[in-house]
Amino acid sequence: MASEFADIESAVGSILGAIEVEASPLFSTVRAIAIADRKSALAAGVDLQMPAVLFGLDGRDKSASGQPVPGGPRLMVYVFATNLRSEDGARVGDVDGVGAFTLAHEASVALDGAVVAGNRRIGAVDERVVLSNERTIAIEQRWSVEAFSDSVTPTFDGQAIVGSDSVVSTQVGAIEARSVVFGFPGIDGEFRHGLGNEARTIRWVGQLRADNQNGINAIESEIENLMGSGGTSVLVDSVGRAFERCAIDSFNRRGERYVHPMTGQFVQNFELDFVQLAG
Repeated sequence: MASEFADIESAVGSILGAIEVEASPLFSTVRAIAIADRKSALAAGVDLQMPAVLFGLDGRDKSASGQPVPGGPRLMVYVFATNLRSEDGARVGDVDGVGAFTLAHEASVALDGAVVAGNRRIGAVDERVVLSNERTIAIEQRWSVEAFSDSVTPTFDGQAIVGSDSVVSTQVGAIEARSVVFGFPGIDGEFRHGLGNEARTIRWVGQLRADNQNGINAIESEIENLMGSGGTSVLVDSVGRAFERCAIDSFNRRGERYVHPMTGQFVQNFELDFVQLAG
């Protein structure tokens, strides 16, 4: 019976093995190993056919406060580049091969946000050079592998208005019923007549992501144009629930726009509030 760890490793190996440069595999060696510590990972990698990538799971993070279950798995990735000409070639590449910096970038672009084992999303933690000598460079990447429930691209009026690369979760506000209470003379008790539901707020929270500044600008402009139209439509949230008669109520950029440290994408944290009209 396959374990979750084995499923994650298999998926990660497929992702890394599928990276190509000029129609050829980027890595000559893609290998899963049991990560005991950094020293053992480096010892396993230096004698492989280069460029190489080793990866494995080294356990789980701590559980969330108050939860009696382990946290998500931790994924470790090590990319290795060797160049017989110089350390500069191993670092940045030359006619003899791809450098470690490029290898690490391509691995991070492929892995960040990837969904594996059904409901696990890979997220970047950090990255560092852990081996550097006259000929060989190794870069360590740490990743979280978090469970998630939101697996549907949210849409409004059938459009993915926050873009295909954005990371979004949905918060559905409370719904309250409107009613009147009345009674009849000579009859004990009260009676209630329902009048429908009050309006409620539905909020998208997350990150707008795009390859460049213009991509983020286009997403934000589309959202603001839809706000100005004042129209209502069907909203489908990040777990596939559909809400009718929704209108965009407010758009809030949270903090400054920045560049993702590992993938190079431009990121804008945001909140987008919809109001579902009463009915």
